[in-house]
Amino acid sequence: MWLGDITYVPTHEGYLYLAAFLDLFTRKIVGWSIASTMTERLAMDAFLQGFGKEQPAPGLIVHTDQGSQFTGGKFTTLVTRIPEHLYQ
Repeated sequence: MWLGDITYVPTHEGYLYLAAFLDLFTRKIVGWSIASTMTERLAMDAFLQGFGKEQPAPGLIVHTDQGSQFTGGKFTTLVTRIPEHLYQ
């Protein structure tokens, strides 16, 4: 099971947004992305990095806080197009 979330990081020039996916079994960050805006693309980049690097076995469950970056059409289409995986 992977858990996805976004947080903000204060900088001298404003905020940066960090999206990350955590593997709840290994407790390892499997994918992350950072950007100056909190967008659906930010979430997609973090997920794709993790998926490409980890190549998870069928049965992966992806859980998020259901924020707009994770419930938008592009992100849900991306995750649900991957066969044998469940998006919550």
